[in-house]
Amino acid sequence: MFAVFPMAPLSLLPHNAALAVFYALNILLLLAVLWMLRRLLWPRRPAAPPPFWARPEVGLFCAAVCCGRFLDANMTVGNANAIVLFLVVLGLYLIAQRPGPAGGISGGLAVALATVFKVSPGLFGAYFLWSRRGWAMAGGALGLALFLWVVPGAVLGFDANAEALRASQRYLFGQVGGTGGYAPGAMPEENPAAAKEAPALEPAGAGHESEDAPRAYGISLRGTFQKLFSETVALNHAEPGADMSVNVLSLPVETSTRMANIAGLVLLALALALTLPRGAREGPWGPALSFSLLAVTALLISPLTRKAHAVTLVLPAAALIAMLQQGILGGLAHKAAWCALLLLAVVGTFTSADILGDETSALLHALGCFTWTFLVLYAALALALWTAYAEAEPGALAVKYVNRRKP
Repeated sequence: MFAVFPMAPLSLLPHNAALAVFYALNILLLLAVLWMLRRLLWPRRPAAPPPFWARPEVGLFCAAVCCGRFLDANMTVGNANAIVLFLVVLGLYLIAQRPGPAGGISGGLAVALATVFKVSPGLFGAYFLWSRRGWAMAGGALGLALFLWVVPGAVLGFDANAEALRASQRYLFGQVGGTGGYAPGAMPEENPAAAKEAPALEPAGAGHESEDAPRAYGISLRGTFQKLFSETVALNHAEPGADMSVNVLSLPVETSTRMANIAGLVLLALALALTLPRGAREGPWGPALSFSLLAVTALLISPLTRKAHAVTLVLPAAALIAMLQQGILGGLAHKAAWCALLLLAVVGTFTSADILGDETSALLHALGCFTWTFLVLYAALALALWTAYAEAEPGALAVKYVNRRKP
């Protein structure tokens, strides 16, 4: 589907012009995301102008600054993540702003298209199921049929599209299982035997400097657990002969991967429990916070999360900032939100190689600075959801944890 749009229209342009248009498209989509978040998270216009620090524009700017490292990474590599962010926020906007069949179906279609571009937004489709959003589920099912088979099949040919889907399935199942879908440099149809035999992590060599040593990638739980709890190559840019591992335990790679999978299942189960009650489905904050928590969960549990994928954190950052500006959070939830946002801004900005140098920056990333930041953000959003329960269900147990600072 991504080959059909936006790549097919871009292929009609000269290479450099296509790059410029794609970059401009990313900027426009980011501006559209900020406009929708302004409408969603700051719905009421006060009678008197608020203080400068409480203005929605300031809050949205701060959210973009907190996620600036991830936005820069996405713009640099020219990836699809800004499009995915736009589609996820569009789905939330349509569902929240247009209750009923029209909003549910159109929101489900937007999330389905995001899922086709990047599989992890499928978690929002699962949310439609457990939150009993029937129209959104119908829209998502229709969207998957359209965007996986009908539209790309009509453009590329149904046989070619079916073969591409089978190749994607082999690759994705390989990533989930911890092995690659096919040998590097060989497409599955060209080398079917290698597709079954090639592992993503090769057996460890004699030393850390060996090119055959297992390598761990990404900033999800899996990547960080493999780096810290197995003798994997974590410092991928280290000089030959230098120590490339940061592990504190020397478990087999399979064991560290299994630990990450278990931790991911725990986070997923907790996210389900937090987004299931009525307070997480209704009111001014429930849907936005539910989508925010699921966006962070998807980054943590995905087999391979890169910095560019984290542009979706614009949504949870904006949600927490909006609640702080409007005095919604109090008590522990207020402190956790400030801690998460400051940590996101500091880690995102000041762990750059341009500031710390290549070696220190690579070491901090190998130690999982982004992963632990995402976990703090996950906890802050969980507490903020308790605030949503208190808003939707007065007298709930959550009240004593949120303790609103003003009525």
